[in-house]
Amino acid sequence: DLDDELKDSEFSREAAFIVQTKPFGMQVQIRAGKPKVVRVVDGLPAAALGIKRGDTVWEVGGMKVTSDNWFETWQQAIPPFGLKLRVAATKEEVEASTAGSDGELTGQMGE
Repeated sequence: DLDDELKDSEFSREAAFIVQTKPFGMQVQIRAGKPKVVRVVDGLPAAALGIKRGDTVWEVGGMKVTSDNWFETWQQAIPPFGLKLRVAATKEEVEASTAGSDGELTGQMGE
């Protein structure tokens, strides 16, 4: 079921991207009160950057977004602009985190 697939991971990290062009190739819907990526289109920039189903849209063009304003903010953003997502941490990141750190995972990709 799609909702189960898009649940927040216990471990996530921030991923930062630069949107150079639109269409970008990600479909976003509100799930559990958050703007979640539900589809990534092969051959477009989102797929090439590694954006995945279940990622949560966090910031567009330097503005924090919510379920109420993400679409308007996205529509008004003119490329190039920044995009920040919360993404599920990799198995390696989770193992490193639970091996003695405070559980906070951060990282950047796509720049």
